[in-house]
Amino acid sequence: MNGKLTCVSMIFFIFGIILGLFSASHYDYSTYFGFDPFDNFNPGVLFFFKHNLKVAFLLWSGAVTVGVTTLVNLFSNSFILGSAIKTVTSQIGLTKTLLLILPHGIFEIPGLIIARSAGFKIPYELLKFALGKKKEMITEGDAKEFFKLVAVSVVLIFIAAVIESTVTIGMAEKLDGGSKMLVENFLFLLFAIQIILMGLLQTRRRRKYHHYMELYRKALEEEDEKRARIYKSYAEEYSHWWFV
Repeated sequence: MNGKLTCVSMIFFIFGIILGLFSASHYDYSTYFGFDPFDNFNPGVLFFFKHNLKVAFLLWSGAVTVGVTTLVNLFSNSFILGSAIKTVTSQIGLTKTLLLILPHGIFEIPGLIIARSAGFKIPYELLKFALGKKKEMITEGDAKEFFKLVAVSVVLIFIAAVIESTVTIGMAEKLDGGSKMLVENFLFLLFAIQIILMGLLQTRRRRKYHHYMELYRKALEEEDEKRARIYKSYAEEYSHWWFV
């Protein structure tokens, strides 16, 4: 995905969370986001998987709505997340709230972000074709990339559903006085994992950049200006640190 488009999406996501936090500070959403929202109902893996799969489907649908449903769903879900965090924090405190979100969130949130990338993939390729930056409207590689993103997001969403139904709620209910240290250790582990993943992704980005620059130079030597322009546009995308 284009780096600028990714940044715009993240701005919408962050803005939605901030707006949700602000809204929950002025309105009571406890009916929707109580500490025990399921009453006596004990949801299983399929309950959470189906729910998040519906959200992911709306994100994927951007492939046929020129990204509109993806963007709207991205904003609405970030607003709900912000509202839920603020409401639950006021009921049970920040520590327990983090432990309600983090165990499954480290899989669910990336899964939904990847689903968002899938939703923007096809519209982005169509835009590049319209601007003359690629020869074909949708290539076989574009289609494979779209379905790969869909498959990865489904796997992450399923893992998150398993964790949410077996670990998350039970962990929060059994917290004791040492919960603060538990959260701090968990956050440190999460930070370490994120640093390692970012390092691997940046290595991949640099490799892609040099690959397309080499193709660009070869196209110039062959005096194929159109192909050179296409490869240069790819290289420019991978030149940004946020383009992973």
